[in-house]
Amino acid sequence: MRIFIIASFVTCFINTTYAQPKSAFQRLHGTRVKTNIFLQWIEPAGKAPGKLEFRVDKDDTTDWNAVSEETLFNISNDRNNTISLFFKFYNPLRTSAKSTTTEIDDPVYTAINQWLSNLPSAEAEAAAAAAAPALASTKSIATKESALYESLPSNANLPSMESIILHEWVNEFLSKLDTTAFKTNNEQYRKLADSIDKYTKDIDQYLFEKITITFDQSAGFAAWIAEQQKKLYDCPSDYYQFKLALAEAGEVLTGLVNAQKRAEQSITALQTLLTEKYDTHIKPFIHEKNFQDYSKGASIWITLNTSDRMKSREENLQKFKAAIDKLNAFTKEFEGVKTGYRLESAPSFNWANTKMKKFDYAISALNKDGSVADKGNHTFSFTVAKDQRIVPFVSMGVFYTDFNYPNYAVKEGNGINTVEETDKTHVRVRPAAYLNFLIKTKGDLLYPFFQVGISTGANDVLFPVGFGAAIRDNFSISAGPIFGQRKELTKLKVGGEVADDAELKKDLSNKGFVSWYFSINYNFTKK
Repeated sequence: MRIFIIASFVTCFINTTYAQPKSAFQRLHGTRVKTNIFLQWIEPAGKAPGKLEFRVDKDDTTDWNAVSEETLFNISNDRNNTISLFFKFYNPLRTSAKSTTTEIDDPVYTAINQWLSNLPSAEAEAAAAAAAPALASTKSIATKESALYESLPSNANLPSMESIILHEWVNEFLSKLDTTAFKTNNEQYRKLADSIDKYTKDIDQYLFEKITITFDQSAGFAAWIAEQQKKLYDCPSDYYQFKLALAEAGEVLTGLVNAQKRAEQSITALQTLLTEKYDTHIKPFIHEKNFQDYSKGASIWITLNTSDRMKSREENLQKFKAAIDKLNAFTKEFEGVKTGYRLESAPSFNWANTKMKKFDYAISALNKDGSVADKGNHTFSFTVAKDQRIVPFVSMGVFYTDFNYPNYAVKEGNGINTVEETDKTHVRVRPAAYLNFLIKTKGDLLYPFFQVGISTGANDVLFPVGFGAAIRDNFSISAGPIFGQRKELTKLKVGGEVADDAELKKDLSNKGFVSWYFSINYNFTKK
């Protein structure tokens, strides 16, 4: 008989029990944080995909670890459990990073409410275990977009012409030059020639030739911008190196803007020289009357030959400036509390807080044109919560107990009715809904826990209360007292006289009792 009872217990246990949920152990073993969480993005290299890594507290004293779906940070400090979340600088031309913060229910608090208000069935527990990663209802708090890519001007917008402004006019001027006037007014002629040389040089360099910005380097308008675009894109995700590259790009922008101003001023001055100042500066050396009309035509030709190019360069300079301004603004975000890191968030979890925060990052590797690289999309998630020494969770299980119900009957003998105790009804095996309190330990093998359960029968409610130990999330054993009520005799006594069955039933009343229970749980469904 005893073997049959044990076999029945094991069979019932296999079919109805569920081991302690993995999420409870994950909660206990989250990474503890006192002050800061630091994140850094590692770009894809070859066949290796990109990855998001983290450090905690002092960023220079701990190793970087990869963020995974199970990454959980437990916050513990005396500042309302407030920490700072930082993101290390990255090249925004190579990487787009967007983050979303969502509030989710903390199962530490919902487990108690669930057990008290909505006792789970075996089916509900199985469904909850299957859906464990999606913790409760969510509420979106904020979305932070860290993406930045501004297309710099492309070579297609920067035509390079080999023509030289005023080339034909100069040849015509020299062919009609009055040599006598040249000899007589040599100084005035030299000033005229120097002015024309300066004006045409400023215009030619900006529109058609190379522009000198540094002492040892000169390049065309398109080449200057293309080179800076390449340097910025190729710059490593290092705050200080990127600042230097950005400063150099700023110097190039300043040089191009200055060249633009010189060209604009020289176009105006050259047109004025060919028209309004013709009589005082050019006429003394040219005696042909039709040359003045020719000069006026050359002035119009200058406008026609430069306006489109000047407009195109102006548009590209504005794009270049806008890109640099945005990059400077982006870089400035990493110059706050800790240089080289941007403050992403400062989550706080005071004593009244019953929520956790889930952070989702969508990070993309970018091509030079700003498009997402092949297989360049990456997503990462982690959760931040209050540190807990004890983690409650709800489970379904069965227990074995020696509790029994006494049964009474009326015995008739020699014309006298007496109370007789018949065979007891033994409970043996019963299902129960448990509220377990898993206790944090230094190790990760054996976990003590306290549990309180509730088990409803046809005519009773039993409360097993005990202690146990769990071997990881595989196996647990618990035992302790079990409390409840059962109907027992009040005034009547076994062997005593009783009028009839009605009097016997009337005498029975609920009385409290204490017995013991024993429970074993094993995760037979573990994969």
